[in-house]
Amino acid sequence: METNSDHADFTKEAGLPAPPGAHMVDCRANARLMREEVSFHWWNDRSTTLHYHNYYEIFLITRGRATHRLNGGETALRRNTLHLIRPSDAHQFVATRAESCTHMNLLVLPQRLAALCGALNIPFEAVTSGAPLRTVLSDAETAFFLDRAEQINLCGRHYDDASRLILEMLAEALALLYRRRPHPAGADDWFAELLRTLRSPEYLTLRASDVYALCPCSAPVLIRRFRAEKGCTVVQYLTRVKMDYAQSFLRSTNFPVREIASRLGYDSTSHFCHVFKEHAGKTPQEYRLGAQKPE
Repeated sequence: METNSDHADFTKEAGLPAPPGAHMVDCRANARLMREEVSFHWWNDRSTTLHYHNYYEIFLITRGRATHRLNGGETALRRNTLHLIRPSDAHQFVATRAESCTHMNLLVLPQRLAALCGALNIPFEAVTSGAPLRTVLSDAETAFFLDRAEQINLCGRHYDDASRLILEMLAEALALLYRRRPHPAGADDWFAELLRTLRSPEYLTLRASDVYALCPCSAPVLIRRFRAEKGCTVVQYLTRVKMDYAQSFLRSTNFPVREIASRLGYDSTSHFCHVFKEHAGKTPQEYRLGAQKPE
């Protein structure tokens, strides 16, 4: 690959060495990115090589799961994961158990990202440094990006319209990632303690309104935290905990189903059975029969 003195290698400007064993994906190879300072594309291959960029990338997994290797670490990512990749970040996708993974990529040059952060009142250093910015979106939040991606496909050669849509997606992604960014070490003890409390047997009958009263923040902040950390709502998390206990009761006790429902805070046994079947794929009676059946 040719080089010239005008090439802006942002990893060198930042004083960061090229990641060992990784090759650089150069912004000059993307004509739209160089012309518009933003670009968009889909990726649906099973894996990528270990690489880094001289621009910023935000990807959103829309189908499947993948193992993501980032700067020597490894994380399992699933559908609806939104992730920011910085210049000098060495990363690679490896599909999980031969499962294909589709994700959309939003690309932006550093100078345009800085301007966008300024317009959104987001400190640029919060995006460029610190812990990786990653969150799990709701289906409704992902639908926003899928809708804009479809509109981009309809733009054809109307590059101005496509760039406007890409900027709209970048602004939404940055806002989500910034709001849900990790807090400094030691600031999250309350959330870990809250999760331990919610899994304690004496708190099995809690409702979402009760949970809000247990934490030192507002309900919207807690809701966003559950979305970011657990990928679900408060109600969905409580349901998971209750269904885990329900399965344990059905495997190891002879409690009637109505008693199990009552212990878990369900006023209606039929509603409990409906929720359990949605969670486990079987009715409580079917689950108990299979779990207690001698091998």
